[in-house]
Amino acid sequence: MPSLGASACAFAVLTFYMLEYPKGRLYVMGIPMTCEQALQLSVLVNSGGVVVSFFRHTGIDWMAHLGGILVAYLAFERAKRRHKQASSTTRWPF
Repeated sequence: MPSLGASACAFAVLTFYMLEYPKGRLYVMGIPMTCEQALQLSVLVNSGGVVVSFFRHTGIDWMAHLGGILVAYLAFERAKRRHKQASSTTRWPF
């Protein structure tokens, strides 16, 4: 079944931020934690939601959330690699 929604985009933006600032502080439901911890919690909760959704309909598109997380991770790694290449050359990377 196709999956599309604004929540995937929201998860992608939030994930990119958490990857960029892993030691940054966030409050998740009033609990202070680092961005790294919040990202781990997000992956865990959404993965659990995928498993639960196999057995009963939850009304939440957990796979879209995980897709947003994955896209952000891939974009972050690509940006990091391009930045490293640009730093090691004397020319503009484009």
